[in-house]
Amino acid sequence: MLNSHIPDWLSDNMCSISTGEGFRKRELWTDADETIIAVRRPQILNSIEDPTYRGDFLDRELRVVVSEIPEDKRLEDEEVESRFRKALPDILGALLTVLSEAKRLEKKVILKKKPRMADFAVFGVAIEEVLGYGKGSFIKAYNTNRQQVNNLVIAANPIGWCLMRLLRQHKNVWIGTNGELLKALNEALQEDTTGQFRNPKNWPKNIAELSGALRRIKPALRKKGVTIEHKHKNDASRLTITYVPKAKKK
Repeated sequence: MLNSHIPDWLSDNMCSISTGEGFRKRELWTDADETIIAVRRPQILNSIEDPTYRGDFLDRELRVVVSEIPEDKRLEDEEVESRFRKALPDILGALLTVLSEAKRLEKKVILKKKPRMADFAVFGVAIEEVLGYGKGSFIKAYNTNRQQVNNLVIAANPIGWCLMRLLRQHKNVWIGTNGELLKALNEALQEDTTGQFRNPKNWPKNIAELSGALRRIKPALRKKGVTIEHKHKNDASRLTITYVPKAKKK
């Protein structure tokens, strides 16, 4: 990608493709025959910076940080290609062996809790067993990856950042109407002395836009221990927002 940023429309499409997307359309406007296209494919994205901070995208992401190659270990393209061609039969054979064994064990894997990418998690556990890793090592690594991404979603989202600041100021509990929340978040935004969120894009201008922004980041907040409850009293919608920090596992 020439651009380090993924636009929202492309982020939505990549999310749909990663977990499955269908498209249906009439073949010709003159008849009733339909063409149906169903797509579900893994995607590899290479970027130095985080190309997006949208929670739905990052929750489907498996992040791998590649270490820098020391100068005394770097090779020219010709030597890399030569070594790869020599090792290719062994690499391909090993991959096919692991794949066939994992497919055989996949149906025997039972997960008590399944993440959003449930099929991927099940297959990962099967590969874990084939490769001889300790039981539970894949899920532990996968959950750690998802938690790191989740923290990034909140920290990089102006609504999430302001809401966490607001909760800390009110001892982890805030109660009020949607209008009062929008006003409080606007005030919290002005307290950002770092300039990280100066004139943030898509900042809600009204209650309706705020509701949509909260729905988008709500899954990430829930994983961090933040719950948002809606209650109606005297025809006014009131919110009770509570933050219960999750205990760190030893």
